[in-house]
Amino acid sequence: MYTWNHSIYQLHISMEEIEPQIWRRILVPKTTTLWRFHKMLQALFGWHDSHLHQFEVGEIVFGMEYTDPDDDYTIGYSRVTLGKVLKSIGNSMLYTYDFGDEWEVTIVLEKMFEKDPDVIYPVCLEGKRAGPPEDSGGPHGFMNLLEILSNPKHEDYKLYKRGLAGKYDQEAFDLERIDKKMKSAANRKIPKYMEF
Repeated sequence: MYTWNHSIYQLHISMEEIEPQIWRRILVPKTTTLWRFHKMLQALFGWHDSHLHQFEVGEIVFGMEYTDPDDDYTIGYSRVTLGKVLKSIGNSMLYTYDFGDEWEVTIVLEKMFEKDPDVIYPVCLEGKRAGPPEDSGGPHGFMNLLEILSNPKHEDYKLYKRGLAGKYDQEAFDLERIDKKMKSAANRKIPKYMEF
């Protein structure tokens, strides 16, 4: 089967070092830029895009062009597409968000399809669990947070519950809402300073 003309990717997206696993499965055009894909990942996990981030494919790093003028190893990602970095089924890349907390997300190309003219892409097909709250300390801090929230008798329970405004439910996954947010993120305009 030839795959050169298949324009839609099925991606499995999972967070590293978190149990039980937090994951998503999506369909997205392979022409999606990494900049736009970053925006989609933010929506998929409920983050606010308030920290630095990058993609790694093997030893190649893709990120924001304006991060550091002395940075000569990061390739700007505003014009790099998924199709340029994920070429075959089974290819993967790593997305790191918040260099302090070090959230690591693995993206794997599972399947390729021809575009269905009746479908509006991207599409979130399925997933499990809510993304971790921003600034919750990375995987280790997040697992500690879950342990505290599971024990109302813990000395820090009220403090953490109040800090989250009582709204965080680790098992929550609203497919329709997440799909809508991801579609909205995918349609954002690229900032003028990133156009070249």
